[in-house]
Amino acid sequence: MKILSIGKPKESLLSLTPDKRKELMEASLETNKKMKGQGKVVANYISPTSGYVFSVFEYDTAEGWMKDIMASPILDYYDQETHPVVDFDDALKIYGMT
Repeated sequence: MKILSIGKPKESLLSLTPDKRKELMEASLETNKKMKGQGKVVANYISPTSGYVFSVFEYDTAEGWMKDIMASPILDYYDQETHPVVDFDDALKIYGMT
């Protein structure tokens, strides 16, 4: 199952010192790199205007995703919105549109 995660920075992120933000980002990038190597991260994007982070994950279960994503220390400073997603063409087939 693919999961789209949208991370929205909280104001509390800005209250951290630049050094603390850098430390959190480096730790989170390391976690992300490990997950990418395991095939769990499909893609990552960021909106330079809003600071929102968009990530697509590949997991067999939501529980596995939750366990891994909670390992990223910077997530205490982001609100997350998540959505299961499927390939558009596959969805059209399921709905009998093609």
